Amino acid sequence: MLVASTIAARFTEWPPLLAIAAIAGATVGFYGVLVLTVLREQLALLGRGRGRLPRALTRSLALLLAEFGVAEITDTFFLRPTLMMAGVVLIVDPVWGLLAGKLVADVLFYAVAAVCYRITERTGIRRPRRRLRRRRDAA
Repeated sequence: MLVASTIAARFTEWPPLLAIAAIAGATVGFYGVLVLTVLREQLALLGRGRGRLPRALTRSLALLLAEFGVAEITDTFFLRPTLMMAGVVLIVDPVWGLLAGKLVADVLFYAVAAVCYRITERTGIRRPRRRLRRRRDAA
C-alpha cells in the first residue's frame, strides 16, 4: 500500500488517485501472497505428474474465490463503507473515525473469511480426497 501510494505521489498530489493507488497496492500485495501460498499448498498436495500446474492453479483460484469471495463482496460493497462512515459520525475526529471503522471492517472481513476457510476444510474442497483402490482377494 505504501509503495504504491508513494510511487503515485511522484506523479500526482490528487487525493483520490493516491487513495486508489494505495488500495490497488494493498489488494495486489494481499492477494498476491495468498495466491502464492495456496498455489504452493495445492502443488504439494497434487504431487508430481502431468498437468499438475494447471490443476493446481485452477484449484487455487477456486479456493480463493470460495474462501474470500463472500467476504470481499460483502466488505467492499456494504460493511467497509458503512462502518467507516459510522466511525466518522460517531467519533469526532475523522481520522480516528475512519481508522475505527476500518478496524471493525477488517475484523468482520477476516471472521467471514475464516468461516469460509473452515467450510472448504470440512467439506474436503481444500484437500483433494484420494480414491481408495479396492483390493481383490485372490482367494
